[in-house]
Amino acid sequence: MSSIAKKSFKTFIWTFVGSILGFLFQIIVAKYLGPDEYGRANVLLGLNGTFLVFLNFGLTTLIVKEAAITKESPEIILSKFADLYVLLDLLTFPLVFYLLKRLLEKASMYNFINIIIVLLLIYLNQFSNLFSSYLIGTRKQSTNAFLRNFLSRILNLTIFFIIYFFIGNYLSILIVQIISLFLIFLLFLLKLKITKINFKYFIHILREAWQFYLIGILYSLYNNISKYLQKLFVSDKVVGFLSLGMSLSIIGVMLGQVLANIMMPEFAESWYKKDFKKIDYFFKKVSRYNAYIILPIVLFVVTNIEKILGFLSEDYKKGSLIVSILLISSFFNSFVGPNGTLLNMSNKQKYEVFNGIALIATGWGLGLILGPRFEWGIALSIALSIIVVNILKFIEVGVLYKIYPYSLKNFIYLLLFNIPVFFSFQFAKMIENMVLYILVNILILIFTIISIFYFSTENEDRKFLKNLMRKYLKH
Repeated sequence: MSSIAKKSFKTFIWTFVGSILGFLFQIIVAKYLGPDEYGRANVLLGLNGTFLVFLNFGLTTLIVKEAAITKESPEIILSKFADLYVLLDLLTFPLVFYLLKRLLEKASMYNFINIIIVLLLIYLNQFSNLFSSYLIGTRKQSTNAFLRNFLSRILNLTIFFIIYFFIGNYLSILIVQIISLFLIFLLFLLKLKITKINFKYFIHILREAWQFYLIGILYSLYNNISKYLQKLFVSDKVVGFLSLGMSLSIIGVMLGQVLANIMMPEFAESWYKKDFKKIDYFFKKVSRYNAYIILPIVLFVVTNIEKILGFLSEDYKKGSLIVSILLISSFFNSFVGPNGTLLNMSNKQKYEVFNGIALIATGWGLGLILGPRFEWGIALSIALSIIVVNILKFIEVGVLYKIYPYSLKNFIYLLLFNIPVFFSFQFAKMIENMVLYILVNILILIFTIISIFYFSTENEDRKFLKNLMRKYLKH
């Protein structure tokens, strides 16, 4: 457990610092481009994400499981998965090109540069995501966090100003992302081995991956296509509000995703050995630690959202409702524990298929009803679909395994502890001096996170805090 805790801490540090850099990047890009150009860029990013969902083929989830439980060389497994991707991409490229051209024409954004940009983003993301999943499956989550969350965002920040100086429009952010993805793609190529083409193994992969593929489509499609729908229903400016809300809402799932990635191979191995006690222990610990750190951060962002958006421009303040809706729902996604990870790693993918159907039905249904009528309609449809599906997953894991994210006393402790924290942020919001405002809020966050561990209802949490502080204060 100590090695897992150490790995979790390293992964979280890279992810946390990377998320701050990502947050700064989105704020800077949004400020420089303005809501219209920022929205235009995100229409293309939304199309990239939409096609990526279909071109994933379930391989990024399956490779985590394969790498965690098979005895074959991980590099050989990665190479075989990469070979299959190349084959599938060659077969599907004509259809991808045709559909992308039609969608860009419908959004009045078709030109040679836009179509090339989106195609590069699709295929670089595809292989970068496979490499990321390979690192997770081989228990190199901290390396993955360093590359995807820290290094790529450092590159984004440093390169953006150079590109923006020469281009000065929405293409700046897209070209920056292509450059950082290409560097990760080069690292991916270095890991590949020459393997003999084995169509029998390809069939095995596709047979094992189809449920993951279906789950990926059901879970990710609406979130990506929503930006495109927002463009069709309203305007580029409101796409900018929606996209900024999605970017900021990553805060709500930041640590939860890190811990879920740490636990994927652990859950797969524990399920393989039928060690349910170990699964329950990890599940509860992950859920607690995530809530201890993320809940105060989300409370800060939600209570200060107008001030944060006001830093960008008065135009962005008009999108505060959209951003707040997405932030609250993203935290709910993280707060209920890594239910989806456990279901996927314990051969219960059929439940995740059902959950995905519920998610896409709720999202599309509400989006088509509310999207054309209200600026915030698409945001609310995303938020409610996330809440509905997480309630379902919470119930399913409880019924299947009798595993819940928190004990009753810990749940009550969490709620009661964060009530004064909420009012502290409300009070700090009234500080007009910007330097003092930032310092006070940082102090509230640090004091809250340390205190919530120290006064926890679980002795183990206090020991974890003391060991962590003893270890890192020595340096």
